[in-house]
Amino acid sequence: MSIETVKASAEIQLEALKVTLLPLQEEWAESHTRYWQGRQNPQELPRNGVSGTVDPDLARRPMPSWEDFGVTLPDSIPYSVRCDEFVCEGCHLGHDDLVTGFFVLVLFTWGSNPEIRWIKRSKYEGGAWTDEDWVSEQMGPIV
Repeated sequence: MSIETVKASAEIQLEALKVTLLPLQEEWAESHTRYWQGRQNPQELPRNGVSGTVDPDLARRPMPSWEDFGVTLPDSIPYSVRCDEFVCEGCHLGHDDLVTGFFVLVLFTWGSNPEIRWIKRSKYEGGAWTDEDWVSEQMGPIV
């Protein structure tokens, strides 16, 4: 499997997650004043196109798991997925302390350096999605 094949597969999953997550996130935020966050799954980043096993029960406690939240992921994938909320820090729009949106990410490692990961994310804020390009970056701790 080539890096381009992994990226293409991850992009298809990212688009599907955007469609699935948006109504679930809107409902969750209405009752919790925050967005749901999905822990990186598979937890260990897949490398060089080798699929990792998805854990449907993986969760950021006390939040529900991916499956309990209503998101069905494939049993194994050559990338990880993650969902994080974010706060608009210092944006001077009067909501600096409020959660203002969420990201959906797909990520994996490729090549001889396992500390470099490839990431593509889509950001939902203010009623619209913004898709970012693929970037590679040095890995930090996984939370």
